[in-house]
Amino acid sequence: MKALMIERPGKMELKDIPIPEYGIDDVFIKVGYCGICGSDIEAFDGTRPEPYIRYPVVLGHEFSGIVEKCGANVKTIMPGDRVTVKPCKHCGMCKYCRRGETNFCLTIRGELHSEIGYTINGGFSEYVVAPERQVYKIPDSLSLELAALVEPGACVWYGLVRTCPVPADTVAVIGPGTLGLLAVSFYQSFHPSKIILIGTREERNELGRKLGATDTINIQKQTPVKILRELTNGEGPDIVFESAGKPEAVRLALEAVRVGGRVALAGVAGKGKKIEIDSDYFIFKGAKVTGVFGYTTDTFTKSIEMLNAKSSDIRKIITHIWTLRDYQEAFDAVRQRREGAIKVLIKL
Repeated sequence: MKALMIERPGKMELKDIPIPEYGIDDVFIKVGYCGICGSDIEAFDGTRPEPYIRYPVVLGHEFSGIVEKCGANVKTIMPGDRVTVKPCKHCGMCKYCRRGETNFCLTIRGELHSEIGYTINGGFSEYVVAPERQVYKIPDSLSLELAALVEPGACVWYGLVRTCPVPADTVAVIGPGTLGLLAVSFYQSFHPSKIILIGTREERNELGRKLGATDTINIQKQTPVKILRELTNGEGPDIVFESAGKPEAVRLALEAVRVGGRVALAGVAGKGKKIEIDSDYFIFKGAKVTGVFGYTTDTFTKSIEMLNAKSSDIRKIITHIWTLRDYQEAFDAVRQRREGAIKVLIKL
């Protein structure tokens, strides 16, 4: 079968590899669509930290497809089912899993890290094998294209619920990429009084308005903290969701949020990136600051529900679909953010 194999940092090519075998507890899936994530670019560049990648590997952790075969022990999935896959394998037995914090599973965070697309061959291939418990059926009304967004959607929902939104909150979202635009759409469900989207690209801010942002700030033309104060009666937003993945975006989130507000940090800046803040910041600001590390099984399921409910709007986030043989053009579009690329999918 055809697969996009990354042999080592800087070396990725389309290859013929054996069709994967499946066991009695596994599901054999014909891949339909797979999304390119910023973490895939990190894998190519060699900046994704160990043990979160093992070369050589077929990339692709945001994918959907149709089940072709099932192992003898599989009970909940059948051939013909339309599915998506939760790429991280959690043990189900450690103290974190037993508390429902499956994203903190000792297996996921340790040397035994097991993740489709990074340590196990992933979705940039014609076929993928996954354990039954990592396979989720999708409703008939949800397209395979949008189902490839379930994984990033799960990250967003996990961060969103940790900010405890309530009706009439003011929400600021920093970074109008895939995560930020999904956050704008998802926060709408809690009926905030304002959703303020902050970015550097006017066309992305404008798309954010179509997805539910009431106001936008172009950080290259405006002073964001000043505008945020003006839009929130001088207080600052109740919630700031940061998804830009830059130290200056983290600083903006911490500075802009109101006293006693909530901040979710979902953007990954990369190893070695730092900011400095006063040691008394958390005392006098009183803000709740939470990191967004992946997602739980609950938020993965909720992402399917949210994407299905808002599919007509969220489809606008998918800007490009390329075939596997055009992978180089697709990856270049993501890396260089050219041609208005936001979420880029590979069609298998």
